[in-house]
Amino acid sequence: MKNYLISIVVATLILSACGGGGGNSGPAPIPPPPVAGTPTAGITNSQATANDLSKTSVAAIASLRSASNSNNIPINQLVTNINNVLASGSVPVGTQSATVSCANANSRLDVTYTLSSSTGLRAGDSFMLSFTNCEFVPGFQFNGTIAFNFSRYLSTSDYAFSLSASNFTFINSGTTYGPFNYVGSIDVNNQTTITSYLINDVRVIGLPMVTDDGTYTTVASGVTHINYPGGGWIEVTYNNWVIDDATGKPVSGTMTLTAANGDTATISTDGVNYVVTITINGTTKIYNVAV
Repeated sequence: MKNYLISIVVATLILSACGGGGGNSGPAPIPPPPVAGTPTAGITNSQATANDLSKTSVAAIASLRSASNSNNIPINQLVTNINNVLASGSVPVGTQSATVSCANANSRLDVTYTLSSSTGLRAGDSFMLSFTNCEFVPGFQFNGTIAFNFSRYLSTSDYAFSLSASNFTFINSGTTYGPFNYVGSIDVNNQTTITSYLINDVRVIGLPMVTDDGTYTTVASGVTHINYPGGGWIEVTYNNWVIDDATGKPVSGTMTLTAANGDTATISTDGVNYVVTITINGTTKIYNVAV
């Protein structure tokens, strides 16, 4: 059983680092934007709208950055490892709990899982990993909880599961990141993978590509669904958006926004302003918003 648990842990360590901050709180939280559908936010051709679109779209980049780290998750290997061990008949079915030793002292990993079959994964199977000062690689320490639940499992090329992180932190070479809270979903059908994450109430669609060379952060590509301050939600597509790491200010790139009724906007930058071009009912106006 220990080898089985270790295979799950190793395959989820990369996933663990893709977290985001906590969501909104309050008596009546706004529902997060959906994974699919037509944007519902109404916009106007005004400076106020330009200000809101800029602020909302730029703030969502933090969620894209977090989700981008999931690009290297060994999804197929994770699922294959789990299913292979189950097929051996060596893992008890039902709900089980165990503690796995980490490489460092005064640490632990508590694992809880629910399995319905001793011969392979099934829909409804779930796994939860709770880290306490846990290191599997020296200098890279994990705390908090990660969970994933299979909603479909037909084969190693046809399955779906949801995942979440709760109060998750990790320490890399003395630097602490987090706490992170996020939820996501992965759906694989004949090697076609559909992924979405909800991070800071921003819905990240697919796998964004965000890199940081120590001088500039580049959002090469990414799509988000974001709740709009005036109500409803918008879709934002990022294309080679570059940010100066030292100043936090944009350098170049574009963001394309879609709202209700087919209304659109694009945001570019000259380094001093966000240049917002809004088109409503065929009428286009341009506004400047200070960065």
